[in-house]
Amino acid sequence: MVPLPLVDTTFSSYFQFVVDHYPHRAVEDGVLSAEKAEAWRQDVRQRAAAGRFFGSLSYFAVVGVK
Repeated sequence: MVPLPLVDTTFSSYFQFVVDHYPHRAVEDGVLSAEKAEAWRQDVRQRAAAGRFFGSLSYFAVVGVK
């Protein structure tokens, strides 16, 4: 297993997609209200515009042999 970290401080198009689309799932699952999801999106976008964005994801690559 190899960890593959993704770090972004520029609010790349990938993280813009994440911010715009992933909260909908939390709303659909009843974990977050639509209002709170929208407030979070607005906050992230404002911070990004001010140069204060940091995003990170960790992926793991695994190869198996039989």
